[in-house]
This record gives sequence, structure tokens and C-alpha cells, in this order.
Amino acid sequence: MLRMNNPATDNTQAAPTQTAPAQETPAQAATTQAAPTQKTSASKKKQITVLVGSLRGGSFARKIATQAIELLPEDCTGTIVEIGHLPLYNFDYDDPEVPDVQTPHSYTEFRETIKDSDGILFVTSENNRTIPACLKNAIDIGSKPNSDVSWKHLPAGIISHSVGRMGGYSSQKNLRLALSYFEMPTPGQPEVFLGQSPSLLDDAGAFNNDKTRDFVADYLRRFAELMR
Repeated sequence: MLRMNNPATDNTQAAPTQTAPAQETPAQAATTQAAPTQKTSASKKKQITVLVGSLRGGSFARKIATQAIELLPEDCTGTIVEIGHLPLYNFDYDDPEVPDVQTPHSYTEFRETIKDSDGILFVTSENNRTIPACLKNAIDIGSKPNSDVSWKHLPAGIISHSVGRMGGYSSQKNLRLALSYFEMPTPGQPEVFLGQSPSLLDDAGAFNNDKTRDFVADYLRRFAELMR
């Protein structure tokens, strides 16, 4: 235990002494020089790619995704990666027997972004009882070529929502079915189905109650554990 003397009550006086500075050994010098590198390594955050299953700029899915990024644990950082510009998947792009059809640069860039991620967070609405087309297209693009699947073994988190009471149940279940092919670990129960999502957000797009905020934060904490 560190003890500090009180100047008002401590009458002890120590004779002033002069001490020559200690010589630093080579081992100590090496340790001192290595410290900044060790600190940088320890502070490196997990990189999470966030995919939004809606192309509408003011969509509830995008607002929820933004909130989720803010609720990630301190050792994680999230970035929304846009998918609306990706051309519809065509196997000719990846077929070596069709040399006159070039793989779009956007495909290559997207695949590399997925591979460089520590985890993927999907935030999606539900369209006609299934996954929105833009999100399914992104999944298909990342699944090719068969010899180099971008999604393989990456931890995945899923948050679905709907303006109705079901919370995007059918969308999430179909998404889980697609991802199961890539052996992507996901958090267990409870899953996140945000029903009547407009009522959970304020005018600024933030969660308007602690119960929802804490529930989503706990899910994200369990998702982050899969990356450690």
C-alpha cells in the first residue's frame, strides 16, 4: 500500500542526497523501445463490417445499424459497407471459361472488405417474408468463387426488424439458413427481433428506451465474444 506523509504532522526530515543516474542495461533499453509496439498491438480494435438490408437512405434498418455501431464494446469498431451499387450476381463474372466477361471491380473490393473483417453484423428488414434482394445479392457475391468464399468462418451477428409485431422473423430465419452454408458462428439465444421498430426510435433515430438499448448492447457483447 502506498503511504503519503502529511506535511502538517510529519516532523521527519531527510537529509538531501544526490544519486547518480542509474545506467540502463541493454535489456532494459530493448524493453523500453519495444513498449510502443506492444501498446499499439494491445489497443487494436476488432473490425466489424455492418451490412444493411435496405437501400433507402432514411430506413429504420440503417438507423438501427447506426445505433448498434455506437453500442459495440470498446474493443470493437463498426463500419457500414454499402451494397446497393453491386451488380446483380452473374456466374459468368467468375467463370474462367467465359474470359470475355470481366469480374466487376466492385465485386473484388467487396470480397476483400469482407475477408479483412473480424466479424459481420447484418441489420435487416423483411421483404415479402424473406431477405431483401440487395442483401441476398451481397451474400451471393461473397460466396463466390467456390474456392475462395469470403464469408467462411467469420462470426456473424443478426438484428432484424419490422414495422409489424414479428420483428422480421422470416427474414432472419432465411438469412440464418443462407449463412449456415459458410459455417459462420452466431450468438445463441436470445436473438434480436425488433418488432414495431418505429416506436423504438426517437426523432433523431436513436433508441428511445433503456430496455431496447440494453437488450441490443447485450447481444452485441455476446457477438463480440465470438471474435476474441
